[in-house]
Amino acid sequence: MDKTHFHSNSRILRILQAFFTLFLLANVLVLGSGCSLFEYIQRKATQGNINGDNWYVQKIVIDNKETFYAPQVLAANAKQNLAEQEQKSLPQKMLEAKETIKELRNLSQAQLDAMSLIYEKARLKEIAQIDEIATLNFDTTQGRISGQSGCGSYFSSYVWSDKEHIELSNGGSTRKLCSPSEIVRFEFRFIRELEGSFKVIQKSKDYLILEGKEMTIYLYRNTSA
Repeated sequence: MDKTHFHSNSRILRILQAFFTLFLLANVLVLGSGCSLFEYIQRKATQGNINGDNWYVQKIVIDNKETFYAPQVLAANAKQNLAEQEQKSLPQKMLEAKETIKELRNLSQAQLDAMSLIYEKARLKEIAQIDEIATLNFDTTQGRISGQSGCGSYFSSYVWSDKEHIELSNGGSTRKLCSPSEIVRFEFRFIRELEGSFKVIQKSKDYLILEGKEMTIYLYRNTSA
């Protein structure tokens, strides 16, 4: 009986020692970040959570009216449209019209349609060659977001104002002229509206929405990578 009691006490003592060691380690890590354990627990209790990192921007919607697609989405859509067009042959009269156009005032409707389709295909080919991307990454240890905005990059600080909202501030970006114009328009609006309060909506681990007053950002994770 005494031997059993001794082993039981020894096990309890080892558990208490392990717990105490973990407690001390947690204090060291937390104090190293500049706050007390109580402040750390309190902060965690009032913060939300974002599941996953390495997000890609799918699109942004400005004022619930204008939609701007990210560069990689524009390229993917253009490639799909080109593939669909390759499966459809233009009427022979339209192809012949391309060779016989002389003056704009003499164009028939069929010839105008042919020119429009030729121009559209050229634009799709240009957009399909886009290799820029738009991304958004969360650094939860530093309270910072960063990523690619198309031709350039950006960063911003963020804090949780409650369990559902983050506040973006002190942002910056590096931008340069590039083409086509669709990338420039997306990047301009994205960077300009990337500040203030955003509601974090995550109904799936692979999709995330940041809903702001002026801009809503739709994000996805590239699970195929």
